[in-house]
Amino acid sequence: MLKRLSILSLLFVPFMLNLSAYEDGDEEFFTSFHAPDVLIILDSSGSMSWNMNGSATYGDGTVGGDFYYRGHLVPHPFYGYAHDWYGSGQTQRYGDLSRMHIVKAAMETTLVRISGTFRWGLATFYQRHRGHTSTWYRAWYYDRRWRTYYPDVQWQGTQTTYAVDQCMIRVPISNAQGQNQSHINQIMRLLDSQINNLNDQNEMRADGGTPIAPALRGARYWYKNFLWNDNARWCRNYNIVLLTDGEPTYGIDPSTYTQGENARMSGYDGSSPLWMRRQCFWEAESLQHIHIPAQGNHPAQDVAINVYVVGIGMAGSATLDSIAYYGGTDSALFAGSPREVAEALEQVFWNILQRAYAFSSAQVTSVEEEFLSTQYENRIYLASFIPGNKSIWEGHLYALRLTASSFSLDSIPDSLLIWDAGDQLRNHTYAVSRNIYGVKNGTLLSFNASNFDSSDLDVDSQAAVDTIVSYVKSGKRVMTSSTKGVLGDIFHSTPLKIHVPNAFYEDDDFWKFRVHMRQSRPFFIITGANDGMIHCFNDSTGREMWAVIPNNLLPKLKNLLTSHEYYVDASPMGADIWFPSAQLDTFKDWTEWKTVVMIGQRGGGRAYTSLDVTNPYSPHLLFEVNHDSLAYTWSDPVMYKIQRLCKISSTDTVERFFAFFGGGYWPDTLWDDLQDPGDIPGNHIFALDIFEFSQGDTDEYVMIPPSGTFEMKWPFPAQATVFNKDPDNNNFYDYLYIGDMYGQVWKVDMTDPNYHNWEARIIFKAPEPDNGNDYENWQPIFYPITVYVKNNIRWLLFGTGDRANPFREGTENRFYAVIDTTPSSGSYITESQLKRVSNSGVLQPTEIMHPYRGWYVVFDDYAGDHDGEKVVTYATVFIDTIMFMTFTPTEVATNDSCAMSTGTARLYKYLVNSGWAYAQPWEDVGGGIPQAPRFNFSMDGEGLEVIQTSDSLIVKQTQSLGSLRKILWWKEY
Repeated sequence: MLKRLSILSLLFVPFMLNLSAYEDGDEEFFTSFHAPDVLIILDSSGSMSWNMNGSATYGDGTVGGDFYYRGHLVPHPFYGYAHDWYGSGQTQRYGDLSRMHIVKAAMETTLVRISGTFRWGLATFYQRHRGHTSTWYRAWYYDRRWRTYYPDVQWQGTQTTYAVDQCMIRVPISNAQGQNQSHINQIMRLLDSQINNLNDQNEMRADGGTPIAPALRGARYWYKNFLWNDNARWCRNYNIVLLTDGEPTYGIDPSTYTQGENARMSGYDGSSPLWMRRQCFWEAESLQHIHIPAQGNHPAQDVAINVYVVGIGMAGSATLDSIAYYGGTDSALFAGSPREVAEALEQVFWNILQRAYAFSSAQVTSVEEEFLSTQYENRIYLASFIPGNKSIWEGHLYALRLTASSFSLDSIPDSLLIWDAGDQLRNHTYAVSRNIYGVKNGTLLSFNASNFDSSDLDVDSQAAVDTIVSYVKSGKRVMTSSTKGVLGDIFHSTPLKIHVPNAFYEDDDFWKFRVHMRQSRPFFIITGANDGMIHCFNDSTGREMWAVIPNNLLPKLKNLLTSHEYYVDASPMGADIWFPSAQLDTFKDWTEWKTVVMIGQRGGGRAYTSLDVTNPYSPHLLFEVNHDSLAYTWSDPVMYKIQRLCKISSTDTVERFFAFFGGGYWPDTLWDDLQDPGDIPGNHIFALDIFEFSQGDTDEYVMIPPSGTFEMKWPFPAQATVFNKDPDNNNFYDYLYIGDMYGQVWKVDMTDPNYHNWEARIIFKAPEPDNGNDYENWQPIFYPITVYVKNNIRWLLFGTGDRANPFREGTENRFYAVIDTTPSSGSYITESQLKRVSNSGVLQPTEIMHPYRGWYVVFDDYAGDHDGEKVVTYATVFIDTIMFMTFTPTEVATNDSCAMSTGTARLYKYLVNSGWAYAQPWEDVGGGIPQAPRFNFSMDGEGLEVIQTSDSLIVKQTQSLGSLRKILWWKEY
């Protein structure tokens, strides 16, 4: 096996049409797909009749016709007529092992599998038989025992006057978006190696020299004429795939090189002189810059044609590598067997498919800010990325000065920028010096080829391990001491800042822990990214401190070489947790507190990772959660203190911190399994003891069962909300609320110290669709429920909408404000018990509880375009006013072939206790999916409101609190 392809074949991913094993609807914001153009240029030179080892076969790459020897028809003694033969006589059949046969067979197989995904064209070098009869042409070929040299061009007739004619278009690319089967059949007939007419000028034989530069110039001018008629050329991906077995032997006459289409052919030179090779590089580079003049309303445009190169029967070639490099595809692939040819073609077509997704220039972001600013300047942390055709998208994590302003995210003012972690990695960090760890055998190990072998990474060789390690650290297959690092896209992961422990929390020696952390620990940022890692960055410099690869993602890292996928795509959650020194320990010494981060993977996987980051210079793995009942881990875990029975004494209760999370999201269950999704992952509520789990006791968890006749059938993608009904009672948390994908709100009473007795009951159920055609009535809950107490009434505030498919139209989603009245066993509140304030007036004080148990909004009740509007954030309550954000998809213009999906983001405001709002309760705040409104307050109560969508950021002054005592809600980190 050839060295260059050995790594490729071992890392080869079966050809798939989807970008990722898991797809997310958000990609519609910045992607569009048009079938990519592929013009295959097949080397038809004489050496393509050799076998892979360079021995002559005395054939020309066709079968099915007669074979002549010295002008006489020659039958094969065993196989009849017209096969490729080898040896000194006519007694041995070579069959289909010539290079031309092998390549055509591989192309034919590939076309059968993926023909509908691309727009195909086929070309060869120029061929003409120059007046000689076909029988004489074929007889000469065998009679001369042609083996290791190119036949004289006068016999083969492959020379032309003009260089551009060397690109002989056998089947042009069709301009139809979906090429019909007859077009594909034209190509297939040229790949079946059958010939019935020896004078057929379209049959692809192997003869003549190798005019690579002239053929590339011919392809360029053919494309210039072709592109005029493609109305998707602003977003379509164009490609040439050059399949060749040798260095150039013909070039463009240097004296006419600058004459464009009128440049002439050079003479034959089998030594491939430097000037001839350089012409190949120049022509490949020129294909990256095809200028299309302005036409009508269309502006002038430069179109890039990518040049892929596959070397047939070659161990390597600096010339072919350089052609690929200048053609925008990095390096050539090389194949020395039929299997390797097939794998190289699929590798090329997979890469083309990746590039076929056109991306907008807008950066997509998530944001976190300091809720309370106590030291130095206010900051906001903006995670963004630039989608593109590489498997690792360019990620950025900005620290910005937080001040009243408004700007587009693709033009962040320099005056606001403090640092960019992506820039620090790409330009100032050597990849070999990065502190990257992988999880193995329950601990963190440095991520290198010594600690992780082929079985860990699910590949076949140590060479493949080396490649993956290099790519994870640098985004390059080969890493040197000077290679810089890389940061992947931070898509759905909201950065988390770890700083001084909670200033409002009091518990035994916690105050000493807080003082110690304030004096000794630097501030730092934790985030997940789709490069396979959990990252930690220093808040002062933006430099990466370390990164961790979860164990379940190790086998998936090989996919980074070929495709963009999701990895650690969820948001980290943090809390300060007490780790007792003994089971019956009751006093929380300051040395027993640890800062814990826990993070899922959203669409990247089905696991959670928990880290001790008390010392950010030396992270420790606490545990990972992998359970068959977990779906994709969308539900960000929350960590709170409860009272439970002691593990070793059933009569004693102890204080412990638990993590709570839903089972996650499972694709298609919302729409394909309307009545009963069955036993699927994700339809559970989890609670686990953080301390016990970290000590290796993985039985210390519970999947909270439903109460009575209630059934848990649908997944829980939302974050749980844990509520403390009596904050003065040692900060024990009592109730858990969480919504599911069926529009049901579940409540868990956790006041029983035996957590095995906990049960979940439905306290609210949204309308149910009657059947699969009634999907507009589905009310899935994807976000945490906000609990707000006013006048001793506990309000549950939440919205509905399919967050996994934000562009789904026709939905009629809601926002609910439901009073938790603890209905009798087996019963629950329904929409009929709520007042529809969007069309029937506000909820009056006299109507609260009797007859209504709350209020709700149907967005379609309002004038204007609200079709498909979905709630896409949790609700924020600020001085009795509810605020939440929605997204409404906008129909894509049918007259714009390159249009990408878009929509409208809206900010809604209502009074909690009545549903009162202005005549128009919303304001449009931009395009894209927004995040929940956020606030930043100084110690004197002065505040800023932050509103963010995927394309803009608005920071504005908000009402002063006057005193921090008016803050009604606090998160630890």
